[in-house]
Amino acid sequence: MNVAFVQPNFQTGPRHLNAFYLPYTVGILWSYASQYPHINENFSVKHWIFRRDPVEQVVKQLADCEIVFFSLYVWNREYCFKIAKKLKELNPKVYTVFGGPDLPHRNKNLFDEFPFIDVAVIGEGEHMVYEILDQYLIGNRPNKHRAHAPRIRDLEIPSPYLTGIFDELIAAHPDIEWMPTLETDRGCPYKCTFCDWGSLTSSKVVKFGLERVFAELEWFSKMKMPFLTMTNANFGIFKERDILITDKIVELSRETGYPSGLGVSYAKNSNKDVFDIVRKFQEVNIQTGFILSLQTTTDSVLENVKRTNMNINDVSEIANYGRSLQLPIFTEIIMGLPGETLESWKQNIKNILDAGLHNGIDAFLLNMIENAPMVDDIEKYDLKTFAAYDMFYETSDSLEESDRVNETIQVIKSTSTLTVDELLETIIYTWFVIGFHIHGISDIIAIYLRRAKNVSYKEFYDKLIDQLRKDQNIIEWENKIRHAYLDWHNTGIFKLDLIGLKLSSWQVPNSMSLIMHQTNTVDHYIDIVKDFVISNYDIDADIINDYEVLSKNRIKQWGRYNITPKQICTKTTLFDFTQNLCYSVTNEQQQYLIADRYNQFPTELSQHIDYVIYGRRKMWVLNVVDKL
Repeated sequence: MNVAFVQPNFQTGPRHLNAFYLPYTVGILWSYASQYPHINENFSVKHWIFRRDPVEQVVKQLADCEIVFFSLYVWNREYCFKIAKKLKELNPKVYTVFGGPDLPHRNKNLFDEFPFIDVAVIGEGEHMVYEILDQYLIGNRPNKHRAHAPRIRDLEIPSPYLTGIFDELIAAHPDIEWMPTLETDRGCPYKCTFCDWGSLTSSKVVKFGLERVFAELEWFSKMKMPFLTMTNANFGIFKERDILITDKIVELSRETGYPSGLGVSYAKNSNKDVFDIVRKFQEVNIQTGFILSLQTTTDSVLENVKRTNMNINDVSEIANYGRSLQLPIFTEIIMGLPGETLESWKQNIKNILDAGLHNGIDAFLLNMIENAPMVDDIEKYDLKTFAAYDMFYETSDSLEESDRVNETIQVIKSTSTLTVDELLETIIYTWFVIGFHIHGISDIIAIYLRRAKNVSYKEFYDKLIDQLRKDQNIIEWENKIRHAYLDWHNTGIFKLDLIGLKLSSWQVPNSMSLIMHQTNTVDHYIDIVKDFVISNYDIDADIINDYEVLSKNRIKQWGRYNITPKQICTKTTLFDFTQNLCYSVTNEQQQYLIADRYNQFPTELSQHIDYVIYGRRKMWVLNVVDKL
C-alpha cells in the first residue's frame, strides 16, 4: 500500500543556492514505523513532499496513496489544508493524518471546520504513526479521531539519514543544495508564553544517543551538505555532552570542509562555556554566530511572558569578550510584547548596546503562534493582531502568484501599552539603529562617545535620527516603509519595492543596510554621521578621521572586496578602544590589516545583497580588522 509524507517548506537562504530542507520531521516518523517488518512489508512511501510545488501537481501525485501524513508548521499549514481538501475531492477514500506544532487541536470544532482531517495526532508522532499503520492493516481506521501521544522518554529511534530513507529523494534532485536537520535532544525547560518549541515547552529535555548523533554528522559530511540546522532549544545547556558534539562537528569540518555553516539556538542563559563552543566553530571557519536571546530587557515585560534573562552584567562580560575577538555575537528581541512601551523599547536598545552587543540585533514583531500559551493572554493585555500572509523568516518563494497559497499568522498590531502608531515608530527606530549601528556605519564613533564622553546611546541615536530625517533619501525610504506597514495591516500582504529591492516583512528591520548597499551610499552615510558628530560634539579631528577610515574599510562593499588583505594606518588607538583592547584613546599611529571574514566574493550585486541579509548573524558584511 502506498503512503506519502507531506512536510513542505519554502526555499531557504539566497535564491541562487536553491536550498531546501530535507523533510526530517516526517522522515523520522517513517524510520520509526518501518523498523517493524510487518509495516515495512505492507507499506511503501510513494512520495516525500518537501517543497511548495503547485497544489494541483501535488494532488495528482498523491491521488494513488491510501494514507497521507501531514506535518503542520506555521509556514505550511494553509498549503497542506488546500492539498488535503482537493485530495479528498479527487479521492474521498484517502486516509489523512495530521500532526505538528501548528495543528489547531484546541479547536473544539476541528473536524467540522476541517472535514478533510481524519486523524489529528497531538504530541510526538513516532509511536502514533506506527499504531495508525498497524491498526490500518487489520481494518481499524478510526475517523474524526484525536490521538493523544504520550511523551517519548526513550529516543532509541532509527535515524532517517542512516537508514537510507532520503537516498532516493536526494538522487532525484541533484540540483538542490540539501539542508539537513540534526536533532540531539528534545524539549525545552522554559515557559516563555510567546513560544511553542514543537509543543514541548516547559518539559524535560530527553537526549538522543551520542553514537547516533556522531553517525548522522558523519553522514552529513559524507554527503557534502554545507549548512546544518540543529533543533536544540538550548544548545550548550549540557556542557560536557554539547562540547563533545561541537568537537565532532569541528573535526569533520576540518577534515572534509563540511559543514561550513551552522544554525542553532544556544542556551537561554548563555555563558562563557557556550561562547567557547562558538569560538571552536569560528576557528575552522564554520559560519555561525553566538546568540544571547534576550527578547526584552524590561523587567515587567519579562514577568508578563514568564521569562527570566541572565543578569545584564553577565551579558556585558560575554559580549565584550566576544567583541575583543571580533566574533559574531548577537541577540534577538521581540517588538510588541505585552507591557512594552515605545520608551521602554528605546531603553531596551540602550541596554543592549551598553551591554556590548554592537554587531548583532535581530528584531521581530510578536507572532501569535497557534498553540503558544500567550494565546490565553490576548484579552488580559488587549493584544490586537492582524492576519499576515507572508511573515516567514529566512525564506523565499519562487512560485508565480497564481500558484501561491498564502500562509497565515496573527502578527501584533497594538497592545494595551503600544498604539498602532507607537508600534510603527518602534519598528522605524529599530530600522535606524540596526542600519547604522549594527551594520557598521556609526558604531565605532557611538561607542567612543559613550565610553569617552558619557554620551548615552539613546541621546546619540535620538539626535542622529532627527538629523537623518532631513536627508531626502531617508525621507522617501521611511515614508514608503510606513505606508507598506499600514497597508499590510489591511491586506495581509507586505508589498515594498525600494529602489529595486523587493523586501519581505521580516527583512525590514535590517533593510537600511540593504538599501545602502543597493544604492552604493554606504560612504555617503558615513560622511553624514561624521558631519553630525563634528557639529554636535567636541572631538579631536584625528579621531573623527580615524572613524571615517576605519568604517569605510571595515564594511564589505560591493565592487570593493578585499580579495587580498589590505593595510591601513590610523593616527589614534580609536579602534582598539572601541574593541575593549585599551582603556583610553591616545595619539599613537596604528597599523591594521583588513581581511574578508569568509572569503566570499559574489559576482552580482543581487547576490551581495542576499549575503548581507542572510549573513547578518555571522557579521558577513564586516571585514576583520587585525592589528599589525
